[in-house]
Amino acid sequence: MRYFIQKALTDWAYKVNDGCPDPQNRTHIQVLEAVLRQHGCTEEFISEYLPRVQNLHELDFKDKEAFKAYSAKHNIQPSTKVTIAGTQTTAGEVDKEDDIKNVKTKTKSKFNSKEIQQRLDSDKKSVQDSLMMTKTRAKEQAKEKGKKDVGAGTPESRAGEAMVNTGIQRLLEGASLEQVEEEFVGLVNSDDHILNSKTGKQWVPAAIASLRMLDKEVGIKNIQNAAWDTDQGREAIGVDPKVETSSDTFVQLNDGTVVGVSLKKSGAVFLNSGGWGEQSGRILNGLKESGASEEAIEKLGYAISTDRYKEHWQSSVNDSLEAVSADDMKQAVSTLTPEQKKKWFSNKEAYFNSLSDIDGLRERMANGTGSGNDKKAYAKLFQSQFTEEGKLLRAVDTKMNNGLYNELKSNPDALSGMKSHIVKKMHISETLGLNKRTKAGGVDRFTTIYGSGDEGAVLNEQTLGDLLGDEFKETLAKVRNGEASEKDLNRVIEDKIELDLENRKVVFKHSSNRKYPLFSLHCRTKGLGGSPAMELQQTPLMGYALQQGTFDSDTWEDKAKKRFGIEIKAALNEIYVGDL
Repeated sequence: MRYFIQKALTDWAYKVNDGCPDPQNRTHIQVLEAVLRQHGCTEEFISEYLPRVQNLHELDFKDKEAFKAYSAKHNIQPSTKVTIAGTQTTAGEVDKEDDIKNVKTKTKSKFNSKEIQQRLDSDKKSVQDSLMMTKTRAKEQAKEKGKKDVGAGTPESRAGEAMVNTGIQRLLEGASLEQVEEEFVGLVNSDDHILNSKTGKQWVPAAIASLRMLDKEVGIKNIQNAAWDTDQGREAIGVDPKVETSSDTFVQLNDGTVVGVSLKKSGAVFLNSGGWGEQSGRILNGLKESGASEEAIEKLGYAISTDRYKEHWQSSVNDSLEAVSADDMKQAVSTLTPEQKKKWFSNKEAYFNSLSDIDGLRERMANGTGSGNDKKAYAKLFQSQFTEEGKLLRAVDTKMNNGLYNELKSNPDALSGMKSHIVKKMHISETLGLNKRTKAGGVDRFTTIYGSGDEGAVLNEQTLGDLLGDEFKETLAKVRNGEASEKDLNRVIEDKIELDLENRKVVFKHSSNRKYPLFSLHCRTKGLGGSPAMELQQTPLMGYALQQGTFDSDTWEDKAKKRFGIEIKAALNEIYVGDL
Protein backbone atom coordinates (compact mmCIF):
# COMPACT_ATOMS: atom_id res chain seq x y z
CA MET A 1 0.00 0.00 0.00
CA ARG A 2 2.84 2.40 0.87
CA TYR A 3 4.43 1.85 -2.55
CA PHE A 4 1.07 2.31 -4.22
CA ILE A 5 0.43 5.63 -2.47
CA GLN A 6 3.95 6.82 -3.25
CA LYS A 7 3.40 6.03 -6.94
CA ALA A 8 0.11 7.96 -6.93
CA LEU A 9 1.73 10.95 -5.22
CA THR A 10 4.58 10.88 -7.76
CA ASP A 11 2.02 10.95 -10.60
CA TRP A 12 0.25 13.80 -8.80
CA ALA A 13 3.43 15.88 -8.69
CA TYR A 14 4.04 15.16 -12.37
CA LYS A 15 0.58 16.35 -13.40
CA VAL A 16 0.39 19.69 -11.55
CA ASN A 17 1.70 22.73 -13.34
CA ASP A 18 4.96 23.41 -11.43
CA GLY A 19 5.64 19.90 -10.16
CA CYS A 20 4.98 21.02 -6.56
CA PRO A 21 1.54 19.85 -5.39
CA ASP A 22 -0.05 22.10 -2.79
CA PRO A 23 -2.53 20.34 -0.42
CA GLN A 24 -4.23 23.70 0.11
CA ASN A 25 -4.76 24.29 -3.63
CA ARG A 26 -8.21 22.99 -4.59
CA THR A 27 -7.29 22.42 -8.24
CA HIS A 28 -4.26 20.38 -7.14
CA ILE A 29 -6.54 18.31 -4.91
CA GLN A 30 -8.86 17.74 -7.90
CA VAL A 31 -5.89 16.51 -9.92
CA LEU A 32 -5.00 14.10 -7.09
CA GLU A 33 -8.60 12.86 -7.03
CA ALA A 34 -8.40 12.09 -10.76
CA VAL A 35 -5.03 10.35 -10.29
CA LEU A 36 -6.42 8.13 -7.53
CA ARG A 37 -9.33 7.12 -9.76
CA GLN A 38 -6.92 6.30 -12.57
CA HIS A 39 -5.06 4.05 -10.13
CA GLY A 40 -8.29 2.18 -9.40
CA CYS A 41 -9.04 3.57 -5.94
CA THR A 42 -12.58 3.17 -4.66
CA GLU A 43 -14.78 6.20 -4.01
CA GLU A 44 -14.83 5.28 -0.30
CA PHE A 45 -11.02 5.34 -0.13
CA ILE A 46 -10.83 8.65 -2.00
CA SER A 47 -13.40 10.32 0.26
CA GLU A 48 -11.39 9.24 3.33
CA TYR A 49 -7.91 9.91 1.94
CA LEU A 50 -8.34 13.40 0.43
CA PRO A 51 -9.20 15.17 3.71
CA ARG A 52 -6.08 13.64 5.24
CA VAL A 53 -3.95 15.05 2.41
CA GLN A 54 -5.56 18.47 2.72
CA ASN A 55 -4.72 18.58 6.40
CA LEU A 56 -1.20 17.19 6.19
CA HIS A 57 0.10 19.99 8.38
CA GLU A 58 -1.14 22.53 10.84
CA LEU A 59 -0.59 26.21 10.18
CA ASP A 60 0.83 28.56 12.78
CA PHE A 61 0.36 32.35 12.59
CA LYS A 62 1.54 35.08 14.91
CA ASP A 63 -1.77 36.98 14.56
CA LYS A 64 -4.99 37.18 12.54
CA GLU A 65 -3.49 39.62 10.04
CA ALA A 66 -0.88 37.02 9.11
CA PHE A 67 -3.65 34.44 8.69
CA LYS A 68 -5.62 36.80 6.40
CA ALA A 69 -2.57 37.44 4.24
CA TYR A 70 -1.94 33.71 3.88
CA SER A 71 -5.58 32.76 3.21
CA ALA A 72 -5.80 35.41 0.46
CA LYS A 73 -3.18 33.45 -1.49
CA HIS A 74 -4.08 29.87 -0.56
CA ASN A 75 -7.26 27.81 -0.61
CA ILE A 76 -7.36 26.73 3.03
CA GLN A 77 -9.93 24.06 3.79
CA PRO A 78 -12.33 25.04 6.64
CA SER A 79 -11.29 21.93 8.61
CA THR A 80 -7.57 22.78 8.49
CA LYS A 81 -6.18 23.24 11.99
CA VAL A 82 -4.51 26.58 12.60
CA THR A 83 -2.82 28.19 15.54
CA ILE A 84 -3.18 31.96 15.89
CA ALA A 85 -1.21 33.74 18.59
CA GLY A 86 -0.92 30.45 20.49
CA THR A 87 -4.62 29.57 20.29
CA GLN A 88 -5.64 26.45 18.34
CA THR A 89 -8.73 26.62 16.11
CA THR A 90 -9.73 25.85 12.52
CA ALA A 91 -9.62 27.99 9.40
CA GLY A 92 -13.40 27.81 9.12
CA GLU A 93 -13.91 29.24 12.60
CA VAL A 94 -11.54 32.13 11.90
CA ASP A 95 -13.43 32.90 8.70
CA LYS A 96 -16.69 33.01 10.61
CA GLU A 97 -15.30 35.24 13.32
CA ASP A 98 -13.76 37.80 11.01
CA ASP A 99 -16.45 37.59 8.33
CA ILE A 100 -13.76 37.05 5.68
CA LYS A 101 -16.03 35.14 3.35
CA ASN A 102 -19.15 36.52 1.69
CA VAL A 103 -22.17 36.64 3.94
CA LYS A 104 -25.09 34.66 2.54
CA THR A 105 -27.85 37.23 2.48
CA LYS A 106 -31.09 36.66 0.57
CA THR A 107 -32.41 33.89 -1.62
CA LYS A 108 -35.62 33.00 -3.45
CA SER A 109 -35.05 29.29 -2.96
CA LYS A 110 -37.92 27.43 -1.29
CA PHE A 111 -35.48 25.14 0.51
CA ASN A 112 -33.97 25.60 3.98
CA SER A 113 -30.29 26.40 4.45
CA LYS A 114 -29.26 22.76 4.90
CA GLU A 115 -31.14 21.67 1.77
CA ILE A 116 -29.70 24.58 -0.19
CA GLN A 117 -26.17 23.62 0.82
CA GLN A 118 -26.80 20.00 -0.18
CA ARG A 119 -27.93 21.14 -3.62
CA LEU A 120 -25.00 23.51 -3.99
CA ASP A 121 -22.62 20.70 -3.08
CA SER A 122 -24.24 18.42 -5.66
CA ASP A 123 -24.05 21.17 -8.28
CA LYS A 124 -20.38 21.81 -7.50
CA LYS A 125 -19.66 18.12 -7.92
CA SER A 126 -21.20 18.26 -11.42
CA VAL A 127 -19.04 21.31 -12.16
CA GLN A 128 -15.90 19.61 -10.92
CA ASP A 129 -16.66 16.39 -12.78
CA SER A 130 -16.86 18.36 -16.03
CA LEU A 131 -13.84 20.52 -15.19
CA MET A 132 -11.74 17.43 -14.48
CA MET A 133 -13.12 15.49 -17.46
CA THR A 134 -10.61 13.33 -19.30
CA LYS A 135 -10.83 12.19 -22.89
CA THR A 136 -11.12 8.61 -21.68
CA ARG A 137 -14.00 9.41 -19.32
CA ALA A 138 -15.78 11.46 -22.02
CA LYS A 139 -15.83 8.43 -24.32
CA GLU A 140 -17.26 6.30 -21.52
CA GLN A 141 -19.86 8.91 -20.65
CA ALA A 142 -21.03 9.15 -24.27
CA LYS A 143 -22.02 5.49 -24.12
CA GLU A 144 -24.01 5.86 -20.90
CA LYS A 145 -27.79 6.08 -21.08
CA GLY A 146 -30.20 8.20 -19.10
CA LYS A 147 -30.05 11.77 -17.84
CA LYS A 148 -26.50 12.78 -16.88
CA ASP A 149 -27.34 16.26 -15.47
CA VAL A 150 -24.15 17.75 -16.87
CA GLY A 151 -25.57 20.58 -18.94
CA ALA A 152 -25.87 20.88 -22.69
CA GLY A 153 -23.05 20.94 -25.21
CA THR A 154 -19.93 18.91 -25.83
CA PRO A 155 -17.62 17.67 -23.03
CA GLU A 156 -15.14 20.37 -24.17
CA SER A 157 -17.66 23.21 -23.94
CA ARG A 158 -18.95 21.93 -20.60
CA ALA A 159 -15.39 21.86 -19.26
CA GLY A 160 -14.94 25.46 -20.46
CA GLU A 161 -18.16 26.58 -18.79
CA ALA A 162 -17.17 24.71 -15.63
CA MET A 163 -13.86 26.58 -15.72
CA VAL A 164 -15.70 29.92 -15.55
CA ASN A 165 -17.99 28.65 -12.78
CA THR A 166 -15.01 27.34 -10.79
CA GLY A 167 -13.16 30.61 -11.40
CA ILE A 168 -16.01 32.49 -9.75
CA GLN A 169 -15.85 30.19 -6.73
CA ARG A 170 -12.07 30.57 -6.47
CA LEU A 171 -12.30 34.37 -6.60
CA LEU A 172 -14.96 34.29 -3.88
CA GLU A 173 -12.53 32.21 -1.78
CA GLY A 174 -9.94 34.97 -2.09
CA ALA A 175 -7.73 33.66 -4.88
CA SER A 176 -6.32 36.17 -7.35
CA LEU A 177 -7.10 36.04 -11.06
CA GLU A 178 -3.44 35.22 -11.69
CA GLN A 179 -3.64 32.26 -9.33
CA VAL A 180 -6.80 31.00 -11.01
CA GLU A 181 -5.20 31.27 -14.43
CA GLU A 182 -2.10 29.39 -13.25
CA GLU A 183 -4.27 26.59 -11.87
CA PHE A 184 -6.22 26.29 -15.12
CA VAL A 185 -3.07 26.26 -17.23
CA GLY A 186 -1.77 23.36 -15.18
CA LEU A 187 -5.08 21.56 -15.49
CA VAL A 188 -5.40 21.70 -19.28
CA ASN A 189 -1.78 20.58 -19.67
CA SER A 190 -2.35 17.44 -17.61
CA ASP A 191 -2.38 14.08 -19.36
CA ASP A 192 -5.65 13.04 -21.03
CA HIS A 193 -7.55 16.17 -19.93
CA ILE A 194 -10.46 16.91 -22.25
CA LEU A 195 -9.08 20.40 -22.97
CA ASN A 196 -5.52 19.24 -23.61
CA SER A 197 -5.58 20.29 -27.28
CA LYS A 198 -4.85 23.45 -29.25
CA THR A 199 -8.48 24.57 -29.32
CA GLY A 200 -9.25 23.25 -25.84
CA LYS A 201 -6.47 25.26 -24.21
CA GLN A 202 -8.02 28.41 -25.66
CA TRP A 203 -10.67 28.08 -22.96
CA VAL A 204 -8.15 29.25 -20.33
CA PRO A 205 -7.69 32.84 -21.64
CA ALA A 206 -11.38 32.84 -22.62
CA ALA A 207 -12.41 31.93 -19.06
CA ILE A 208 -10.13 34.56 -17.53
CA ALA A 209 -11.46 37.23 -19.94
CA SER A 210 -15.03 36.15 -19.10
CA LEU A 211 -14.30 36.51 -15.38
CA ARG A 212 -12.95 40.02 -15.94
CA MET A 213 -16.08 40.99 -17.86
CA LEU A 214 -18.37 39.40 -15.26
CA ASP A 215 -16.61 41.46 -12.60
CA LYS A 216 -17.37 44.60 -14.63
CA GLU A 217 -20.99 43.61 -15.17
CA VAL A 218 -22.02 42.52 -11.66
CA GLY A 219 -18.92 42.76 -9.43
CA ILE A 220 -17.43 39.55 -8.04
CA LYS A 221 -17.70 41.00 -4.53
CA ASN A 222 -21.47 41.25 -5.01
CA ILE A 223 -21.86 37.51 -5.68
CA GLN A 224 -22.85 35.12 -2.91
CA ASN A 225 -23.24 31.94 -4.98
CA ALA A 226 -22.58 30.62 -8.46
CA ALA A 227 -24.54 27.65 -9.80
CA TRP A 228 -24.26 25.72 -13.01
CA ASP A 229 -27.25 24.93 -15.19
CA THR A 230 -28.18 21.75 -13.30
CA ASP A 231 -31.44 20.98 -11.52
CA GLN A 232 -29.66 21.05 -8.16
CA GLY A 233 -27.90 24.33 -8.90
CA ARG A 234 -31.12 25.96 -10.03
CA GLU A 235 -33.07 24.80 -6.99
CA ALA A 236 -30.35 26.06 -4.64
CA ILE A 237 -30.68 29.65 -5.86
CA GLY A 238 -34.39 29.69 -6.62
CA VAL A 239 -34.57 29.04 -10.36
CA ASP A 240 -37.27 26.68 -11.64
CA PRO A 241 -35.53 23.61 -13.16
CA LYS A 242 -38.24 23.50 -15.84
CA VAL A 243 -38.00 27.09 -17.05
CA GLU A 244 -36.38 27.46 -20.48
CA THR A 245 -33.45 29.85 -20.43
CA SER A 246 -30.31 30.41 -22.49
CA SER A 247 -28.21 30.63 -19.32
CA ASP A 248 -25.18 28.35 -19.00
CA THR A 249 -24.52 29.41 -15.43
CA PHE A 250 -26.19 31.55 -12.78
CA VAL A 251 -24.80 33.96 -10.22
CA GLN A 252 -26.81 34.86 -7.14
CA LEU A 253 -26.02 38.31 -5.83
CA ASN A 254 -25.97 39.29 -2.17
CA ASP A 255 -29.40 40.91 -2.46
CA GLY A 256 -30.88 37.65 -3.80
CA THR A 257 -30.99 38.75 -7.45
CA VAL A 258 -30.24 35.91 -9.88
CA VAL A 259 -28.35 36.74 -13.08
CA GLY A 260 -28.37 34.18 -15.86
CA VAL A 261 -25.18 34.14 -17.92
CA SER A 262 -24.76 32.70 -21.40
CA LEU A 263 -21.08 31.88 -21.87
CA LYS A 264 -19.40 32.07 -25.28
CA LYS A 265 -15.79 31.04 -25.79
CA SER A 266 -15.30 33.77 -28.42
CA GLY A 267 -17.19 35.93 -30.91
CA ALA A 268 -17.02 33.14 -33.51
CA VAL A 269 -19.83 31.05 -32.06
CA PHE A 270 -22.98 29.32 -33.24
CA LEU A 271 -26.29 30.70 -32.04
CA ASN A 272 -27.84 27.51 -33.25
CA SER A 273 -26.27 24.43 -34.72
CA GLY A 274 -28.92 21.80 -34.39
CA GLY A 275 -30.46 19.14 -36.57
CA TRP A 276 -32.20 20.52 -39.63
CA GLY A 277 -35.50 18.92 -38.69
CA GLU A 278 -35.43 20.33 -35.15
CA GLN A 279 -34.46 23.87 -36.16
CA SER A 280 -36.86 24.03 -39.13
CA GLY A 281 -39.63 22.84 -36.80
CA ARG A 282 -38.93 25.73 -34.44
CA ILE A 283 -39.05 28.22 -37.30
CA LEU A 284 -42.39 26.86 -38.51
CA ASN A 285 -43.84 26.90 -34.99
CA GLY A 286 -42.77 30.53 -34.76
CA LEU A 287 -44.59 31.24 -38.02
CA LYS A 288 -47.76 29.69 -36.64
CA GLU A 289 -47.51 31.75 -33.44
CA SER A 290 -47.04 34.93 -35.49
CA GLY A 291 -50.28 34.28 -37.42
CA ALA A 292 -48.70 33.60 -40.82
CA SER A 293 -50.95 32.16 -43.51
CA GLU A 294 -51.18 28.39 -43.90
CA GLU A 295 -49.95 28.75 -47.49
CA ALA A 296 -46.79 30.58 -46.37
CA ILE A 297 -46.10 27.98 -43.69
CA GLU A 298 -46.67 25.11 -46.12
CA LYS A 299 -44.33 26.56 -48.78
CA LEU A 300 -41.49 27.28 -46.38
CA GLY A 301 -42.12 23.97 -44.64
CA TYR A 302 -41.53 22.12 -47.90
CA ALA A 303 -38.44 24.17 -48.81
CA ILE A 304 -36.73 23.44 -45.49
CA SER A 305 -38.13 19.98 -44.77
CA THR A 306 -35.96 16.92 -44.25
CA ASP A 307 -37.93 15.29 -47.09
CA ARG A 308 -36.73 18.06 -49.40
CA TYR A 309 -33.17 17.48 -48.20
CA LYS A 310 -33.50 13.80 -49.03
CA GLU A 311 -34.65 14.73 -52.55
CA HIS A 312 -31.61 16.99 -53.00
CA TRP A 313 -29.34 14.27 -51.64
CA GLN A 314 -30.74 11.66 -54.01
CA SER A 315 -30.34 14.05 -56.92
CA SER A 316 -26.69 14.61 -56.00
CA VAL A 317 -26.12 10.86 -55.62
CA ASN A 318 -27.59 10.23 -59.07
CA ASP A 319 -25.28 12.85 -60.56
CA SER A 320 -22.27 11.17 -58.94
CA LEU A 321 -23.32 7.70 -60.13
CA GLU A 322 -23.40 8.97 -63.69
CA ALA A 323 -20.00 10.62 -63.31
CA VAL A 324 -18.12 7.60 -61.94
CA SER A 325 -18.46 4.01 -63.20
CA ALA A 326 -18.67 0.86 -61.10
CA ASP A 327 -15.31 -0.31 -62.44
CA ASP A 328 -13.65 2.95 -61.44
CA MET A 329 -15.09 2.63 -57.94
CA LYS A 330 -13.89 -0.98 -57.63
CA GLN A 331 -10.42 0.06 -58.77
CA ALA A 332 -10.36 2.89 -56.23
CA VAL A 333 -11.33 0.55 -53.38
CA SER A 334 -8.70 -2.00 -54.35
CA THR A 335 -5.92 0.60 -54.29
CA LEU A 336 -6.76 2.22 -50.94
CA THR A 337 -3.59 2.50 -48.86
CA PRO A 338 -3.50 1.77 -45.09
CA GLU A 339 -3.02 5.49 -44.51
CA GLN A 340 -6.10 6.35 -46.58
CA LYS A 341 -8.16 3.71 -44.83
CA LYS A 342 -7.26 5.20 -41.49
CA LYS A 343 -7.63 8.86 -42.52
CA TRP A 344 -10.88 8.64 -44.45
CA PHE A 345 -12.59 5.55 -43.09
CA SER A 346 -11.19 5.35 -39.53
CA ASN A 347 -10.58 1.66 -40.31
CA LYS A 348 -14.27 1.10 -39.57
CA GLU A 349 -15.32 -2.40 -40.57
CA ALA A 350 -18.89 -1.36 -41.40
CA TYR A 351 -17.63 1.03 -44.11
CA PHE A 352 -15.50 -1.67 -45.72
CA ASN A 353 -18.44 -4.06 -45.62
CA SER A 354 -20.41 -1.55 -47.70
CA LEU A 355 -17.51 -1.12 -50.13
CA SER A 356 -16.95 -4.87 -50.53
CA ASP A 357 -19.89 -5.11 -52.98
CA ILE A 358 -19.73 -2.02 -55.20
CA ASP A 359 -22.52 -3.20 -57.54
CA GLY A 360 -24.86 -3.76 -54.60
CA LEU A 361 -23.84 -0.44 -53.04
CA ARG A 362 -24.53 1.46 -56.26
CA GLU A 363 -27.93 -0.20 -56.56
CA ARG A 364 -28.88 0.72 -53.01
CA MET A 365 -27.65 4.28 -53.46
CA ALA A 366 -29.59 4.61 -56.73
CA ASN A 367 -32.93 3.48 -55.27
CA GLY A 368 -32.50 5.31 -51.98
CA THR A 369 -32.34 2.23 -49.73
CA GLY A 370 -28.73 2.62 -48.61
CA SER A 371 -28.04 2.39 -44.89
CA GLY A 372 -26.32 5.13 -42.91
CA ASN A 373 -23.00 3.30 -43.25
CA ASP A 374 -23.63 2.83 -46.99
CA LYS A 375 -24.10 6.57 -47.47
CA LYS A 376 -21.05 7.52 -45.42
CA ALA A 377 -18.80 4.92 -47.05
CA TYR A 378 -19.97 6.01 -50.51
CA ALA A 379 -19.38 9.70 -49.71
CA LYS A 380 -15.96 9.07 -48.17
CA LEU A 381 -14.86 7.09 -51.22
CA PHE A 382 -15.82 9.97 -53.51
CA GLN A 383 -14.24 12.61 -51.29
CA SER A 384 -10.95 10.72 -51.04
CA GLN A 385 -10.62 9.16 -54.50
CA PHE A 386 -12.79 11.25 -56.86
CA THR A 387 -12.21 14.82 -55.72
CA GLU A 388 -14.03 16.64 -58.53
CA GLU A 389 -16.93 14.20 -58.68
CA GLY A 390 -17.15 14.36 -54.89
CA LYS A 391 -18.21 17.98 -55.22
CA LEU A 392 -21.44 16.71 -56.76
CA LEU A 393 -22.36 15.23 -53.39
CA ARG A 394 -21.39 18.39 -51.50
CA ALA A 395 -23.79 20.26 -53.81
CA VAL A 396 -26.64 18.95 -51.64
CA ASP A 397 -25.93 21.78 -49.16
CA THR A 398 -25.96 24.38 -51.94
CA LYS A 399 -29.29 23.09 -53.24
CA MET A 400 -30.78 23.21 -49.74
CA ASN A 401 -29.48 26.71 -49.12
CA ASN A 402 -30.78 27.97 -52.46
CA GLY A 403 -34.20 26.54 -51.66
CA LEU A 404 -34.20 28.20 -48.25
CA TYR A 405 -33.12 31.63 -49.43
CA ASN A 406 -35.26 31.64 -52.60
CA GLU A 407 -38.33 30.83 -50.53
CA LEU A 408 -37.48 33.57 -48.06
CA LYS A 409 -37.15 36.07 -50.90
CA SER A 410 -40.54 35.21 -52.38
CA ASN A 411 -42.45 34.56 -49.17
CA PRO A 412 -42.84 37.67 -46.94
CA ASP A 413 -44.43 35.72 -44.09
CA ALA A 414 -41.62 33.19 -44.20
CA LEU A 415 -39.02 35.97 -44.16
CA SER A 416 -40.71 37.53 -41.15
CA GLY A 417 -40.70 34.17 -39.39
CA MET A 418 -37.00 33.68 -40.05
CA LYS A 419 -36.22 37.15 -38.72
CA SER A 420 -38.23 36.35 -35.61
CA HIS A 421 -36.22 33.14 -35.20
CA ILE A 422 -32.95 35.09 -35.44
CA VAL A 423 -34.11 37.64 -32.86
CA LYS A 424 -35.06 34.81 -30.52
CA LYS A 425 -31.66 33.11 -30.93
CA MET A 426 -29.93 36.39 -30.03
CA HIS A 427 -31.67 36.18 -26.62
CA ILE A 428 -32.83 39.78 -27.01
CA SER A 429 -35.97 39.31 -24.92
CA GLU A 430 -33.98 37.88 -22.01
CA THR A 431 -31.23 40.47 -22.35
CA LEU A 432 -33.73 43.31 -22.12
CA GLY A 433 -35.55 41.73 -19.17
CA LEU A 434 -38.79 41.34 -21.15
CA ASN A 435 -39.10 37.55 -21.04
CA LYS A 436 -41.86 37.01 -18.51
CA ARG A 437 -41.45 33.24 -18.40
CA THR A 438 -37.77 33.31 -17.42
CA LYS A 439 -38.43 36.06 -14.88
CA ALA A 440 -41.29 34.08 -13.37
CA GLY A 441 -38.91 31.11 -13.29
CA GLY A 442 -36.45 33.00 -11.10
CA VAL A 443 -34.01 34.60 -13.58
CA ASP A 444 -34.06 38.32 -12.77
CA ARG A 445 -31.42 39.44 -15.26
CA PHE A 446 -29.61 37.93 -18.21
CA THR A 447 -26.38 38.69 -20.04
CA THR A 448 -24.22 37.06 -22.71
CA ILE A 449 -20.48 37.13 -22.04
CA TYR A 450 -17.79 36.33 -24.59
CA GLY A 451 -14.25 35.29 -23.71
CA SER A 452 -12.87 37.53 -26.46
CA GLY A 453 -9.66 39.53 -26.12
CA ASP A 454 -8.07 40.23 -22.76
CA GLU A 455 -11.06 41.87 -21.11
CA GLY A 456 -13.92 39.85 -22.58
CA ALA A 457 -17.00 41.24 -24.28
CA VAL A 458 -20.69 41.47 -23.48
CA LEU A 459 -23.96 41.66 -25.37
CA ASN A 460 -26.24 43.87 -23.32
CA GLU A 461 -28.84 46.58 -23.71
CA GLN A 462 -26.20 49.21 -24.46
CA THR A 463 -24.61 47.32 -27.36
CA LEU A 464 -28.04 46.35 -28.72
CA GLY A 465 -29.10 49.99 -28.60
CA ASP A 466 -25.94 51.02 -30.41
CA LEU A 467 -26.62 48.48 -33.16
CA LEU A 468 -30.35 49.02 -33.58
CA GLY A 469 -30.53 52.80 -33.14
CA ASP A 470 -32.81 55.43 -31.67
CA GLU A 471 -36.08 53.93 -32.87
CA PHE A 472 -35.27 50.76 -30.98
CA LYS A 473 -34.39 52.70 -27.81
CA GLU A 474 -37.55 54.80 -28.01
CA THR A 475 -39.78 51.78 -28.59
CA LEU A 476 -38.13 49.88 -25.74
CA ALA A 477 -38.89 52.80 -23.41
CA LYS A 478 -42.52 52.71 -24.55
CA VAL A 479 -42.72 48.96 -23.92
CA ARG A 480 -41.49 49.45 -20.38
CA ASN A 481 -43.99 52.17 -19.58
CA GLY A 482 -46.88 50.33 -21.21
CA GLU A 483 -47.27 52.46 -24.35
CA ALA A 484 -46.12 49.70 -26.75
CA SER A 485 -45.96 45.91 -26.83
CA GLU A 486 -43.03 43.55 -27.18
CA LYS A 487 -44.38 42.69 -30.65
CA ASP A 488 -43.98 46.36 -31.59
CA LEU A 489 -40.36 46.21 -30.45
CA ASN A 490 -39.72 42.99 -32.39
CA ARG A 491 -41.08 44.61 -35.54
CA VAL A 492 -38.58 47.45 -35.14
CA ILE A 493 -35.75 44.94 -34.72
CA GLU A 494 -36.87 42.77 -37.64
CA ASP A 495 -37.04 45.84 -39.86
CA LYS A 496 -33.30 46.24 -39.30
CA ILE A 497 -32.58 42.76 -40.64
CA GLU A 498 -31.87 41.81 -44.25
CA LEU A 499 -30.93 38.41 -45.69
CA ASP A 500 -28.13 38.49 -48.25
CA LEU A 501 -28.86 35.55 -50.56
CA GLU A 502 -25.60 35.73 -52.50
CA ASN A 503 -23.32 35.66 -49.46
CA ARG A 504 -25.61 33.67 -47.13
CA LYS A 505 -25.42 36.39 -44.51
CA VAL A 506 -27.83 37.97 -42.05
CA VAL A 507 -27.21 41.71 -42.38
CA PHE A 508 -28.22 44.39 -39.86
CA LYS A 509 -28.89 47.94 -41.04
CA HIS A 510 -27.22 50.41 -38.70
CA SER A 511 -28.58 53.88 -37.98
CA SER A 512 -25.57 55.22 -39.94
CA ASN A 513 -27.05 53.47 -43.03
CA ARG A 514 -24.17 51.02 -43.09
CA LYS A 515 -24.89 47.32 -43.25
CA TYR A 516 -23.24 44.93 -40.84
CA PRO A 517 -23.07 41.17 -41.60
CA LEU A 518 -23.48 39.75 -38.12
CA PHE A 519 -24.45 36.15 -38.88
CA SER A 520 -24.22 33.51 -41.55
CA LEU A 521 -27.23 31.21 -41.97
CA HIS A 522 -26.90 28.02 -43.93
CA CYS A 523 -27.35 24.29 -44.22
CA ARG A 524 -24.23 22.21 -43.67
CA THR A 525 -23.80 18.47 -43.64
CA LYS A 526 -20.75 18.02 -41.44
CA GLY A 527 -20.26 14.45 -42.66
CA LEU A 528 -21.70 13.70 -46.09
CA GLY A 529 -24.19 10.91 -45.83
CA GLY A 530 -25.18 12.02 -42.32
CA SER A 531 -27.88 14.40 -41.13
CA PRO A 532 -27.72 18.09 -42.08
CA ALA A 533 -27.57 20.90 -39.54
CA MET A 534 -28.95 24.43 -39.71
CA GLU A 535 -26.19 26.77 -38.57
CA LEU A 536 -26.60 30.37 -37.46
CA GLN A 537 -23.04 31.55 -36.81
CA GLN A 538 -21.68 34.93 -35.77
CA THR A 539 -19.28 36.65 -38.16
CA PRO A 540 -15.98 38.17 -36.95
CA LEU A 541 -17.63 41.60 -36.93
CA MET A 542 -19.92 40.69 -34.04
CA GLY A 543 -16.98 39.71 -31.85
CA TYR A 544 -14.98 42.83 -32.71
CA ALA A 545 -17.95 45.15 -32.17
CA LEU A 546 -18.68 43.69 -28.75
CA GLN A 547 -15.02 43.99 -27.75
CA GLN A 548 -14.97 47.62 -28.87
CA GLY A 549 -18.33 48.33 -27.23
CA THR A 550 -19.87 49.77 -30.40
CA PHE A 551 -20.82 48.82 -33.95
CA ASP A 552 -19.54 52.15 -35.25
CA SER A 553 -16.32 50.88 -36.82
CA ASP A 554 -15.07 54.45 -37.35
CA THR A 555 -14.45 54.71 -33.61
CA TRP A 556 -12.59 51.41 -33.25
CA GLU A 557 -8.94 51.20 -32.37
CA ASP A 558 -6.69 51.03 -35.44
CA LYS A 559 -5.57 47.51 -34.56
CA ALA A 560 -9.15 46.25 -34.43
CA LYS A 561 -9.99 47.98 -37.73
CA LYS A 562 -7.10 46.29 -39.47
CA ARG A 563 -7.81 42.83 -38.07
CA PHE A 564 -11.50 43.08 -38.87
CA GLY A 565 -10.81 44.31 -42.38
CA ILE A 566 -8.58 41.35 -43.14
CA GLU A 567 -10.98 38.75 -41.74
CA ILE A 568 -14.14 40.16 -43.27
CA LYS A 569 -12.54 40.45 -46.70
CA ALA A 570 -11.50 36.83 -46.48
CA ALA A 571 -15.00 35.82 -45.45
CA LEU A 572 -17.03 37.91 -47.88
CA ASN A 573 -14.64 39.20 -50.55
CA GLU A 574 -16.20 42.60 -50.02
CA ILE A 575 -16.76 45.18 -47.30
CA TYR A 576 -20.29 46.01 -46.24
CA VAL A 577 -19.26 48.76 -43.86
CA GLY A 578 -16.93 50.74 -46.06
CA ASP A 579 -13.14 50.98 -46.14
CA LEU A 580 -11.46 50.18 -42.86
